[in-house]
Amino acid sequence: MLTQTYDTPPEGLNRPVPSPHRSQAAGDNTSVRTENSAGDSAAVSASGRSKSRKRDTTATPIAIKTCRCALSGREYPQDRCLRFGLSPDGTLTPDLFDDLPGPGFYIPANKTALAEALKTNPFGAQHIPEDCENLILDRLREQALGYLALARRAGACTQGFAKCMDILKNAANGVKACVYVTAAPKESDSRKKLAAAAPKGSRTVDLFTNAELSEKLGRGNAVHIVLEDCGLTRAFLRTVDKLTHLTTTTSEPAGKNEND
Repeated sequence: MLTQTYDTPPEGLNRPVPSPHRSQAAGDNTSVRTENSAGDSAAVSASGRSKSRKRDTTATPIAIKTCRCALSGREYPQDRCLRFGLSPDGTLTPDLFDDLPGPGFYIPANKTALAEALKTNPFGAQHIPEDCENLILDRLREQALGYLALARRAGACTQGFAKCMDILKNAANGVKACVYVTAAPKESDSRKKLAAAAPKGSRTVDLFTNAELSEKLGRGNAVHIVLEDCGLTRAFLRTVDKLTHLTTTTSEPAGKNEND
């Protein structure tokens, strides 16, 4: 049998096979849409050396998971919605971590949508608990405090007035946004000073009591807390946004902003 060898592989033999991009996410009324981003690439000469570096305008897909609203059929970012599942006996069950088995139903995380959904039952539930709204608020509150505790363990959480002031001033000098969490009243001098020291774009969160913060952080009299920017902090803020929108009347999903 004859075999043919190559000093240099012929064109096409060593070319990688492109992998297909999946645009549809598996699961319940969810999908993935893409946004474009550009990167840098080098122009290569025939000798294989880079000649110059220029901006590559080729679009790179960035997946954003969306879900279909059970009320309107419109699509929303999934992290701004509430998911519900049905228990084996047909009882409506909030699924805040998106991990319950079986099909799920989504609605925007705001007070108006939640009230309408609990009234009209687009889920087809056999039973909706009377305290479902309060159950959701309590679980979201616990979820947010849980992210706060995890941020402390990860070293992204600072407590105490003096330490928080140092963190905020350093962040302001580096133009780095932080999150200021406080249980102090709005008229408190210490709160005003820390809020004023925070860099532009920072958030102030005052939804939690001194007792709640102290218990979760394992420290007595936890009043002033600063969270550095990280994944846990962003998860904390998403949960806080849901809590805020579920306790105020609005027709927009949690986290909606003018750039959406």
